[in-house]
Amino acid sequence: MSKRQKPISPELAAYGAEQLRQRMLAVFVEMVGTRQGEDIEYLHRLRVASRRLRAALSLFGEAISPEDARRWTREVRSLTRALGPARDTDVQIDVVRDNLARQEDPALRRGVRRLLLRLSQRRDHLQDCVVSGLERFERSGVIEQMNKKLSRVPASKPPYPPELYSLAREAILHRLTGFLSYAEFVPQPDRAEELHTMRIAAKRLRYTLENFLPLLDGAVEPHLKAAKQAQEALGAIHDCDVWLAGLPAFLEEERERTRLYFGHTGPFRRISSGVLAFQADREQERQRHYNRFVGKWQGWQQAGFWESLPAALAAAAESPPGSPLAKTKTSPDGAAPAAES
Repeated sequence: MSKRQKPISPELAAYGAEQLRQRMLAVFVEMVGTRQGEDIEYLHRLRVASRRLRAALSLFGEAISPEDARRWTREVRSLTRALGPARDTDVQIDVVRDNLARQEDPALRRGVRRLLLRLSQRRDHLQDCVVSGLERFERSGVIEQMNKKLSRVPASKPPYPPELYSLAREAILHRLTGFLSYAEFVPQPDRAEELHTMRIAAKRLRYTLENFLPLLDGAVEPHLKAAKQAQEALGAIHDCDVWLAGLPAFLEEERERTRLYFGHTGPFRRISSGVLAFQADREQERQRHYNRFVGKWQGWQQAGFWESLPAALAAAAESPPGSPLAKTKTSPDGAAPAAES
């Protein structure tokens, strides 16, 4: 999106400051638990909170302090990246543990246990990276600086100015266009990279919608729920793709470890069959997730669901928060009624 050239009204600044406050507080709350590393959900929530804060900064940072916002964004992005490998490994460990619990063949369990061992070792190492990222973010002073800046901005309350509705429409439709630009790849299951990028576009649309929910008074909640569904479905497909891309390399590494330890690769067969069985399970799981997503997508397309978003935005702009809005023909969960079973 291009930067706004018109003067920023106090009302827009107040609304943006409120969104930034909420997301800044969410980051602060999760930092202590993440540092301790005893519950992986703290790390997950902090990573999500940092992404939401970045999304809010991209929308409202200019209204608070353009120069500071650019630096805050860089620091928050660095925090998000520091958390990523550890969170991804946590997710993989959960998947392997679930597979191990379902695997009844002792011969196949050996390979899955080896995979779990290597992931657990990797996760132990990555906790140091998480703590280092947290310490760097704390030294940056972003939370203190944001709190100081935001405390000077008056509280936000309706009625909201027309420029805020214009900003919401511009930002949301920009993200919607990006998301829909990948529609041609939905029927192509082998386009892993494009489906992954579509997931990122769905996430950006979702976070942008979230930032304007108080303004739009529920008018876009079905679209927000659908964006979340798309993000999660495409994320599940991507998780399987990461496994399928990485497991061959894991097998080669374990083969080499075996050769170096024993002087030959004979014992490698004890774990390779289990890892190959796990790989087949990931292939089947990807197909299941892909089929479900395509079914959901077809329902949205048949209902003209995403095309209804501009009209929902227009209806919200014509009705102040708290007043009845024109009813749309979308179901509450963002899917076409006919597609529900």
